Amino acid sequence: MSFATSSRRAGAAGSVGLKRLGYAEFEPIRSGAALRLYDLPVLQRSFFVVFVDIAVVAVAIYLSVGLKYDDWHLERMRGTVLSMFAALTPSSVIAFTLLGTYRASWRLEGIDAYRRLALAVFGGSATAAVLVVLLAPEEVPLSLFGVYTFVALALANGIRVSFRLVDQARMQASTAGERTLVYGAGNRGAGALREMLSNPAAGFVPVGFVDDNPHRAGKTLNGYPILGGVERLDETLASSSSRVVVVASDRIPWAKVAEARRICAARGVRLLRMHVGFEAVPVTEPRPGPDPPADLPQA
Repeated sequence: MSFATSSRRAGAAGSVGLKRLGYAEFEPIRSGAALRLYDLPVLQRSFFVVFVDIAVVAVAIYLSVGLKYDDWHLERMRGTVLSMFAALTPSSVIAFTLLGTYRASWRLEGIDAYRRLALAVFGGSATAAVLVVLLAPEEVPLSLFGVYTFVALALANGIRVSFRLVDQARMQASTAGERTLVYGAGNRGAGALREMLSNPAAGFVPVGFVDDNPHRAGKTLNGYPILGGVERLDETLASSSSRVVVVASDRIPWAKVAEARRICAARGVRLLRMHVGFEAVPVTEPRPGPDPPADLPQA
């Protein structure tokens, strides 16, 4: 079977698969809206991500062929590259779609998203290998798909991680708001930091942490320094020019919180408590009334 015939069959198989999926991101191509490309705001996010992943497939094929055969000019392996691309492009897009990687937000991705990404890369590679075995067994050795899988996985993960790094750097570079110290460098403190960075409307610019655990002093949490305990709060406020302290944990002893309140009051610094919890929804609409008293204002 010739390479041209196998490529046409692989492409047709991918086209049929995409039509059956009814993949909405390709509707601009089918309807002719792609002609108005420059009217789209950065192409639409999900539509753009599909082409990023297709580019990843192409680059991963090139790198895997170069690594395996040391042929970086593709003079001898051009047919192999084209066969792999014809099989991997539709199979990868379908695998990524079925596993929901295009529905996830890169900014909010967690471990589960990277697990699904790995399964999608492995699934797309395995499907493409089967297609090549059935349609053009003489074109591509199966071992090359193994090299491709690990290269593609590294590239796909690297792009998503780099996006989060750039987004994190952008949020950290923001200067709109009051300079804020987070009291508590545990899980609650990390959660308070994420909320401040992701919600600039709150008006906080985190500059570091205060924590009474001496083993944490001098270390960093998510890129922000841990500046010592409450006994050094006065000098920490002065050196960091902070105007707000947010108590992030309810496990901090009241005596420590009271000391922080005294120091903050002396310097004219606001002391807030971040509250995160769960409560039952009332059966009937609650009557309007004054908020219950609290020891500390809540952030």
